[in-house]
Amino acid sequence: MNRIVLAALSVSVVLALALLGTSAVHPRDSGAQEPVSLTVDADPAGNVATSLGPADQCVAVRSGDSIQVDIVVRDVTDLLGWEAYAIYDASVLKLTDRDVRLFLAANAGSNVFDASDAPANAAGRYRVAAADIADPPVPDSGSGVLARLTFSALSPGVSLISLRRLDFSGDGKPDIGPILTAFGGERIGDSNGDTYFDGPTADAWIAVDGDCPQQPPPLPTVVPFTPEPSTPLPIATRTATTPATLTPTPSATDGGSNGEDGPPWALIGGLSAALVLLAGMLLLWRLRAA
Repeated sequence: MNRIVLAALSVSVVLALALLGTSAVHPRDSGAQEPVSLTVDADPAGNVATSLGPADQCVAVRSGDSIQVDIVVRDVTDLLGWEAYAIYDASVLKLTDRDVRLFLAANAGSNVFDASDAPANAAGRYRVAAADIADPPVPDSGSGVLARLTFSALSPGVSLISLRRLDFSGDGKPDIGPILTAFGGERIGDSNGDTYFDGPTADAWIAVDGDCPQQPPPLPTVVPFTPEPSTPLPIATRTATTPATLTPTPSATDGGSNGEDGPPWALIGGLSAALVLLAGMLLLWRLRAA
């Protein structure tokens, strides 16, 4: 009988340790994160500040028409500032206006600073940029419209509208390109440390007085120039304060977890104590019966 009691005690300890190990190695699944992407949507229909419809690659218009094109972001986290150069054919399209107070302005307390160039100065390249300078910060996450650009159709032709990274100096490093800045000044999607967004981007094109072609037109020639300083610099130099996070009250459905990923320590401790107590009772009964 002594061997039985000792075996029961050993099993209790081993089981408790196994429960601890299993919970630590297999935390609660959090789901896969989609990559951040930037898209030029040729038709804003279905798009609002924080919700996107299907993206259109091309629309056909007539000379003299006014066209709106959206720059949209998908699956971003804690965005506070951004900038991009929209490249287009100035012989086909004329930029007339922009609106950057959409996705960044969605959160209560936002204070969006429009750092875009004046549309009148655009000549085939247009720097569009914005930053939420609210204090305390209110970063935006999800998908939505970063900017809505308005063009006027000047003459027949097809113009690409692109946010591509471009290397003017020929040193193998981009001189312009999209920049996304997150809470705390971190660059979003910058995999190589050059500050520019390296994630997927998609162009759009506008056909004036003709049908949309099957293939995109070539990228318009861009005369080399010296880019303006990056807009998100004010964010990078600010001292960001992490917003307070409320801890959910434990419930019976989560095994005593506080809502965060990790082992349910309360449940594990209770089971372990119960098993050890059972083994101790068996041992005590055996000693008294001896």
